[in-house]
Amino acid sequence: MLVVFLLFAFLVPFIGLKMMGLVNEHLQGVVSAVVGYDTLFVALFLQLATGAFVSAVYGIWLVPYLHQGMRGPLTFAMPLSRWCFPAAYGITALGLLVTQHLILLLSFGLNFGFSTFLAKDFPWSGLAGVLVLETLAFETLTFVLACLALVLGQIPTFFLGAVGLFVLQMGAAFFRFDLATIVDQIPAWVPTGKALYSVLPPFGELVFDIRALFVRPGFHLHFVAWASWLAAGFCFFRLLIGRAWRMGRAVES
Repeated sequence: MLVVFLLFAFLVPFIGLKMMGLVNEHLQGVVSAVVGYDTLFVALFLQLATGAFVSAVYGIWLVPYLHQGMRGPLTFAMPLSRWCFPAAYGITALGLLVTQHLILLLSFGLNFGFSTFLAKDFPWSGLAGVLVLETLAFETLTFVLACLALVLGQIPTFFLGAVGLFVLQMGAAFFRFDLATIVDQIPAWVPTGKALYSVLPPFGELVFDIRALFVRPGFHLHFVAWASWLAAGFCFFRLLIGRAWRMGRAVES
């Protein structure tokens, strides 16, 4: 699985950047091509696919596997604090995401030359902000999917997660429109839907936030939102493990 992840994380940005370079060569001077450090933004955008892949595989399939079925009793037998489990999963997921970031830089360097990183105008601040945001987002997604998988099971979580991400993306696009300029009367459900959307994890805003941070580096309010949801997912996962541990102990006794 790790080999598949490394290959996937390398091929997606590498092929995307290679195709972008070919397009720039053929269309330069004819149409507005993606040039300069905008290619790096496109690579960061492509990394959303690899990050979602890591979160889905690790959160839905790997984490529940270690605590369900025949392997479940191992959770109850280990002389460890229940906090060690979410901490270990968070650190491992962080390692995978950092590896993904390094592979992104490798792909960019192989396509455009590693000397590009030494340029004075290289957008290190924007790049760092986007990578921090993506790390928080995919760590949060990992814990959300892991908690759902422990409660609902892997298959329902896979479909529910896909539908949820799609709905949040559509919600982000929909609520950015000024409906007052299109319709005479805004439907009554729109304010309620917008209020509900605002308290959900900002997965729908991720694409817009990446662009904003890349162009204008700095602190973003969604950093706080992601950190809050990550802490909530961490604690809820701890509660699920503790509940399973107590149930297992009760069965043994």
